[in-house]
Amino acid sequence: MDAEDFYLLENTSITRRLACKRSCWMNAIFQKRRTLGEFNHLHQELGKDAAKFFDYYRMSQETFLYILKAVEPELTKDSNFRETISPEEQLGVTLR
Repeated sequence: MDAEDFYLLENTSITRRLACKRSCWMNAIFQKRRTLGEFNHLHQELGKDAAKFFDYYRMSQETFLYILKAVEPELTKDSNFRETISPEEQLGVTLR
């Protein structure tokens, strides 16, 4: 076996291992994040009470929306493979 045959054999096995690992792009737990996740429930509840919202994020809802409007174009991504995290959630996690 020469060096070229060994190279082809090694690269083929690496490709197979990567293909096996990527058979499931997202764990089932993370697929439920949109319905069961902390952000989706908590953020909606905080939006109903301005004082709690301020305690949680250390800013008013108006300030949060102002910042979101400013950074939203930078945080928006398009993906053909999986659903992306919303700019609102990204900002909320960053501020928290």
